Amino acid sequence: MLASGALFKSITVPQDSELVIDDAPMNLTVTTIMVRGKLSMGSHTCRLRSAITVTFVPSAGVDANMMTLRGTNTSTVDIHGALFSPTWTRLSQTAYPGSRWVALQQPVNWAPGQLVAVPTSLWKDECRNQNEVRVIESVSADGTNVTFTAPLSFLHYGGPEYQTEVVLLSRNLLFQGSPETAALNAGGHIRIEGVSGRIRGAMAYRVGNQYSMGSYPFHFHMSGDVTGVSYMTDNSVYNSYWRCYTIHGTHGLLVQSNTAFHAHGSCYYIEDGVEERNVVDRNFAGYIHPLGRGTDTCSSAGSVFSAPVISQLSRNVPLEPYKRPVGAFDGNTAHSSGYHWEEAATIYVGGDLKYAADGTTLQYTIQRTTFDPRDINDPTVLTKFRLTNSKVWLGGVSISTYGDRILVDGFESHDGTMGAQLRGEPNELVNADLNMNSGHSGFLIANVPGDLRLDMRYGLQFYDTFYRNIARNVTIRNVPYNTAAWQDQAALISLSFSDQFKPGHLSTVRDIRLVNVSANAAIRNPVVKSGSWRWFNFLDSDGSFTGRGRPTVVASYSATNDTGPGPTCVPSATTTCQPFNYWSTDDSCSTASPQGDVWNTISCDWYPWRTVAKLNVVVPGYTLTVDESNTFASVNNVNDFDAGYVAQFGFTGANRRASIITRLEGISGLTGKNGWYVHWTMGAPKTFSVKVEQVPRGTSVIYATRYPAGTTFTIVRTHSWRLADSVLLPGSSLADVLASPAGEVYYFDGSLLYMKIIDTAELPYQGRTPISNGGAMVPAARWSSPSYDVTANVPSCVAPSQPVQNGQNVGAQFCAMGGALDDYIPPAITASYDQWNLPYCAEIAPPVSVCSAFGVSAADCKCSALAGRCPDLSSSWIYGELGALALKAGGYCAVTCGRCEENKEVCLDMPMPASLSGGRTCEQLVPLGLCYDVVPRGYCLASCGICSGAGLPCTDRQFSNTSSCADLRSWGSCNSQWSPAFEVFVGRQYTFCVWARVQAGPVTVSITLQDSSTFATYAWQQSTLTTTWQQICQPRAAKPATQTGTNFAQFKINFGTALTTFYFDQATITGPRMELLTGYSFTFCIFGRLSGGAGQPTTATVNLSLQDSDTNAVYASGNVGLTTSWVQRCLSGAKPAGQGTTWAQFKVNMGTAVATFHFDQATITQV
Repeated sequence: MLASGALFKSITVPQDSELVIDDAPMNLTVTTIMVRGKLSMGSHTCRLRSAITVTFVPSAGVDANMMTLRGTNTSTVDIHGALFSPTWTRLSQTAYPGSRWVALQQPVNWAPGQLVAVPTSLWKDECRNQNEVRVIESVSADGTNVTFTAPLSFLHYGGPEYQTEVVLLSRNLLFQGSPETAALNAGGHIRIEGVSGRIRGAMAYRVGNQYSMGSYPFHFHMSGDVTGVSYMTDNSVYNSYWRCYTIHGTHGLLVQSNTAFHAHGSCYYIEDGVEERNVVDRNFAGYIHPLGRGTDTCSSAGSVFSAPVISQLSRNVPLEPYKRPVGAFDGNTAHSSGYHWEEAATIYVGGDLKYAADGTTLQYTIQRTTFDPRDINDPTVLTKFRLTNSKVWLGGVSISTYGDRILVDGFESHDGTMGAQLRGEPNELVNADLNMNSGHSGFLIANVPGDLRLDMRYGLQFYDTFYRNIARNVTIRNVPYNTAAWQDQAALISLSFSDQFKPGHLSTVRDIRLVNVSANAAIRNPVVKSGSWRWFNFLDSDGSFTGRGRPTVVASYSATNDTGPGPTCVPSATTTCQPFNYWSTDDSCSTASPQGDVWNTISCDWYPWRTVAKLNVVVPGYTLTVDESNTFASVNNVNDFDAGYVAQFGFTGANRRASIITRLEGISGLTGKNGWYVHWTMGAPKTFSVKVEQVPRGTSVIYATRYPAGTTFTIVRTHSWRLADSVLLPGSSLADVLASPAGEVYYFDGSLLYMKIIDTAELPYQGRTPISNGGAMVPAARWSSPSYDVTANVPSCVAPSQPVQNGQNVGAQFCAMGGALDDYIPPAITASYDQWNLPYCAEIAPPVSVCSAFGVSAADCKCSALAGRCPDLSSSWIYGELGALALKAGGYCAVTCGRCEENKEVCLDMPMPASLSGGRTCEQLVPLGLCYDVVPRGYCLASCGICSGAGLPCTDRQFSNTSSCADLRSWGSCNSQWSPAFEVFVGRQYTFCVWARVQAGPVTVSITLQDSSTFATYAWQQSTLTTTWQQICQPRAAKPATQTGTNFAQFKINFGTALTTFYFDQATITGPRMELLTGYSFTFCIFGRLSGGAGQPTTATVNLSLQDSDTNAVYASGNVGLTTSWVQRCLSGAKPAGQGTTWAQFKVNMGTAVATFHFDQATITQV
């Protein structure tokens, strides 16, 4: 029997024993409670109502970590205090200083004498502590009003936009630390290591042991799967020295309706990041203190970007945390945070949690990162990281998202410095309300110095790198316009300070509502002499943001600053300044105020054939990397980075539409007839590459650059691994270039080199595929750019023959040329050509000129107003080049008129590179059986029966240059294969080796790893054979990361056309390379048989082995027999005990048997 007031150094509950705490008042003082059996303080059917206090005190010779209630892995711990509900609620109206009562949104059953926390409703919580703790004097009969024993000192907001919380701290079961150890930031802690731990209705006060691993107030530690058994509900943590509720190595735990206030470190803490299926629901945390900061609690010192790498053993957890989807992140609210550095976020989705190079250490690094969420049951299926129904108020940057496929759906932001930052790839923000100024913001700005500012607050910001994003159904409200310096607010702000990153088409918005937003405050895009400003753009896909009501490209513009070198031009009666008008396309563009003069933007009609593209133009030895760009200074007010210009065709002088380009790769602009003339100040590059980062499918960029007369060219287009390289052919005119659907013709007119730049769009697409949401779409972009590699043979260079830029001689890269930009800008393209050869369903608004011709005003020339004229929009309104292009998508306003599904691609024969087609058309490839080669790459879908649904035609494919299918049949070799068909996995590599010689040589052969079904080539390597035996290998062949689904593949040898006799022996197939774990047995099985033809043996022996990949040590080996009948042969092997990390492979060795082997369906299993 434990007597109230007793003092114990240690209490141990042995296994098979039970300690029961009676429902009677008790004060217990103890250092350690060790539970190996069962502890019962109430049960799941009987909550204790009495006041019971357990105080943890230090003992001589006992580590502070042992001030604990610890349930070992054999224990059952039940702690059940009285239910006070709800554990927290919100104000139903504002509580003012001097008031002794608060009105609540929900009725409560709280009691007099209990402690209640009323958190701050300021922004900078740590700097200006206006959190208050009060004692309850009484609760109204209906439970909705609580009176305190002392008045409040501060205002706590409870308006219509958001409301401060009111939080119950007290519970009748109290676990507390001793005042003796408070100076050490050490108190007691409760740690559950068993499967059965149920804790509810308990308060932890002065608890945790700061910086001591594993000493947290409530802590489930390595409990395993506790689904349906264990929980932490309606508990309270107050004044914690380290964290609050920690889940470590535990899965399926319910953490619900808990509260925490005044705690240090991460409060609700998932320790390894590999814990799954835990439910964290309806909890509260407030006044949480980041660790590692100095006395200035608002300082950025110790911010996230100065945090160390955290490493810990993964305990053989068989998953990759960054690829796991979030179960649900729903209904969360956060406030009074995000101020410890300029762009700190209240909800931040980021950080890097991956295995280190040793494969066993899990490392967390606080940095910008990439998530890659996959389906929990099928990791080949990509999923989205979903955050739903979240709300942030007074949160700095309310939400900042990094990582792949993040969807923020149902988001509210009030009184932040930034409503949302979209910085992942891709990220989507839908159904959001970004309220920049609530009824409370004016009070804070006027009455709390240094808290919420009037200036530098924005609704939405896109990124400038390669991160693509969509914002749809977003309301931005209450944004005033301020003319005073540094007192700007805006609904949308560009990210334009850097020349290191050049945005392509990264952002699309749709269904945007600006409510009580000053017209001048819609966009902030101040002019900056940088690439990120020059190429700033986004697609207003329905015209809702600009108010134009039609698809609109919004991009940078300045009437007086062309962003060129030298002082900024100041217009006057005698001075005319060159504008930055690069994005202007035609008469549809508008710079009407406030667009051109306040926003510094231009708005132009968007068409799917005239859309944003990005090319990376690289001159070897001249183009700078991002890191190198920081090492050059300005010389004579000329930016060292400036390299020349890109200009639209046909516009010179005052009408010139051009932009500075710099030595950092990246040029953006519009596809179609406008053309891109690239003018290098240093002259003509001797070699350069145009890398295709983003040219939307079916569109093209007409690219031109200058060269001296007599120059000849070699232009090779390098593709992804899915296509062989191709050589561009010279054309006789620009018309030949325009007419080449696959972009395989160039033309040099003696002064200008012309090329048609396209994305071959082969499948599977090697890059970031298109994203769409509710009709809003952002096109695909490459991650490893195919390129047009140009080598120029320049006959002579005019003086000076050695071009110099800021003291750097670049004569090795350029041939110097005279003449100004306007001397070379090509004439406008007036001839019609197919600008959109891969159409899809798009909402195309008719040009205003077409509307005017049919008596429709410019204000009504938008699809939403033309729904009653749908028949005309695909018939009588269709004329001219634009009409013919629109007709490819079903005419104007095809989506509004219901003629097609928005963004759905038209199934047809895609233009195919000659390196794949051999110069033949799709119709010519069908009877040759080559549909199986081209269809997996996305070509000939119509001719090969994919579009019609008929399927691939059943035709013979030529086996080789010398052997027909009839030959194979006569030899009985219809099923012969050089290697077993085995399953290939992303991230694993395979090796095929064979001994070979030729009777007469040398002879070149190629070894390929080829998909067994589609015949796609995953790897290819040439080897030379001689008359001497040698082992040739295809090393480290791998399945591409973008290839999803199950794939079986084979190694094959192509003998080419050599007329000689080949000898092969001892062929081995190795793979996949896998990690062997002690205690596991691995089995390799494969089906095999012998051909058994004329003169062939009917039995043979092959060797199966499990071999170390690095040391070649053999862990298991066995000879198995084969006959002419299919039979499965297997080998089992295990890693020796005590051996460290081991990577190994199964191998098949066919020995020296003179026979034809057939293998199929190789499998590896682990037991």
